[in-house]
Amino acid sequence: GMNDQLSHLHAIAQLAEELPHVEAVHVEPYHPMARGKYQALGLSFDGLPENFPDADTVEYYISTISANTSKPVLPA
Repeated sequence: GMNDQLSHLHAIAQLAEELPHVEAVHVEPYHPMARGKYQALGLSFDGLPENFPDADTVEYYISTISANTSKPVLPA
């Protein structure tokens, strides 16, 4: 996926923690609908996920970010 590596999730939590005006983190999982736009523009979409992440994967994102910030982390 996009921005779903452990280091990415930790960086998201750290950024939320450092920015005082951030009230919550909303997790927006990647969706594959952008593939059509890439194709229409003649751009490569190699490496982009073909499917939506499953519920367990989204929960992993939420729990990992939550463990590293005091801000609420909410599903989209």
